[in-house]
Amino acid sequence: SPFKVPDDEPPIWEFAPIYIEEKLMGRSNFRWDVLHKGNWTVQEPEKAIFYVVCCGPIERLLQLPPRSPEAPYLCYDCDAILKMENMAQKKPPAPQRDLLARRDFMFSSTDLRWWSVHNDSSLLMPGVTHVHPMPSPESLVTARVRVNRTNPPKYFLTFQGTQNDCQHGSSYVRHNVEAWFNSSYESPTFLRGDKGQEVPMPTEKFEPPSDVLVNIHHPKDSLKQSFQYDSLFNSAYGLVLHGHGRWSYRFTETLNGGAIPVLLAEGWRLPLDELVDWEQVTVQRPEAMSRDVPALIESLSRNESIINATHHRIRAVYQKLMVTQEIRLLSLLRSAALWKRNWREREKQTLRMLVDRRPKK
Repeated sequence: SPFKVPDDEPPIWEFAPIYIEEKLMGRSNFRWDVLHKGNWTVQEPEKAIFYVVCCGPIERLLQLPPRSPEAPYLCYDCDAILKMENMAQKKPPAPQRDLLARRDFMFSSTDLRWWSVHNDSSLLMPGVTHVHPMPSPESLVTARVRVNRTNPPKYFLTFQGTQNDCQHGSSYVRHNVEAWFNSSYESPTFLRGDKGQEVPMPTEKFEPPSDVLVNIHHPKDSLKQSFQYDSLFNSAYGLVLHGHGRWSYRFTETLNGGAIPVLLAEGWRLPLDELVDWEQVTVQRPEAMSRDVPALIESLSRNESIINATHHRIRAVYQKLMVTQEIRLLSLLRSAALWKRNWREREKQTLRMLVDRRPKK
């Protein structure tokens, strides 16, 4: 089984009911209203297991009345608005330090290391990784119909997308993969090392296998040959590449399409990690393999039994934890409940340790 805990773990009383603040209820893109319609919420904050907040500003959150670590505030997708990247400064500002020091706050993010784009082993935000509401489950249902998967799949490995500029030179994975496949009219003719330095391409011309289809282009450039996007998921594997950040919409799209995600995004704590044993569902490779794409392709198993068994686990994970927005949010709450159940031990891997070590003025 790819699941770390049984279906009835944690029990409902450990993650519900919840209180959702009005600001979050009004965010149509986050869709927390589906839990209100599903009777998972209460109107009295004192009766809630989680008090879900978002949208800042940080000064407002700091003024919220104290709760307990066992019934905390759950700050949803707040990294950017709270400017948590300030924690990378030598002297982080007081508001970020003060919020992190509060044990009655935990966080839900697409990347718990979003605050530190250059350090893939940095301390985590205290909390859990959620499945982003975009692309919406409804749009993915439509896409899944268009995929029309075959057995065996038409392709072995696929990707199509843009060469996103990574944050502050934190990754060059997409640059390197584009250079190998030479898929656009202005594809780079050199690779980049970890620090962005130019690395010459191998002299031997690369001819990808006929069942490997990878198209990357700069937003201002165009592909030499484009394919219907959804058809690319009729594949044994799908690349999920570090782009602007570690996390990517492509992860959910690949799971929805039924392909095995091949991740080149170091330091990313995958969504719902408290619930899923991702080693049984994904293939994770170091970003340095973007400079040796033939070795990357060669490292992927072509054994049909292994591929089919992994595809079966992928379908189970997606259907049980991600198939609707209500299920995504309930999966998040289950993850958060497991995290807070053992919060004293879990927070030892988080920024709270950095905050606690800093001398108080």
